[in-house]
Amino acid sequence: EDFLLKNSDHVHLLSETARQWVAAAYPGFRPNGDFHIIPNAIRCPAGRTRIAPRGRTVLCMSRWSHGKGLEYLLDAIPHVLAVMPDVRFVLAGRKESSWEYDVASYVKKIDEKIGRVADHVEVFGWIDDVQKDQLCARADVVVMPSEVEYFPYAILEPAAEGIPVVASRISGSREILEEGRDCLMYDTTDVLQLAEHIVTVLGNPDLADRLAANAHARVSTEYTWDRIGSMYRDLYVRVLNSGQSGWRAVA
Repeated sequence: EDFLLKNSDHVHLLSETARQWVAAAYPGFRPNGDFHIIPNAIRCPAGRTRIAPRGRTVLCMSRWSHGKGLEYLLDAIPHVLAVMPDVRFVLAGRKESSWEYDVASYVKKIDEKIGRVADHVEVFGWIDDVQKDQLCARADVVVMPSEVEYFPYAILEPAAEGIPVVASRISGSREILEEGRDCLMYDTTDVLQLAEHIVTVLGNPDLADRLAANAHARVSTEYTWDRIGSMYRDLYVRVLNSGQSGWRAVA
């Protein structure tokens, strides 16, 4: 990584959050050309194809690894159940091996926490796009509890599906959705506030529909393949017209 960055003229990043991380990790580094921030795109259905759920369903789609915040969602469950005892929680993404550090200990911790509320939690492993769409079709709210993300697909995908989102208040989330307009956000690790937001969305269909509609409108405008493709085209034109011979770039 150090070699790539120091030998690049142009650096492509997915978010302003990622740019800040690079600047903090390499305070003396500046590319000879520019940082280019272009996010990923996503397929946005025109509307939500929703299957009426049995009761109230909360979905979380995330890798099981340190920093994903699943423990806080699980700790919030008893507080939600105290108000709404029929709520069900679906956690997708369980995977015991990963490139990330010490995943096994994190998975063990999450499994132990699930055991305390097992009657209310359904667990899925790594899911494909078809399974993701099936789970989203049955969800009343999606929670993204991460402590850190540079470009969280875990909120981009449900927003594209037209599902209301409750997300931790981190910079990666705030770059994609506007708090209070497109979603509800809570202070990272604040279990009580997370539980309160889940209850609020589940108990207020009008609010849930408004958040979902606003988020879908934002995502379907700003993160389409046409728009992101045009941004990449402009990037290539800018680099090729920069007047540098033998230019180098890294993404």
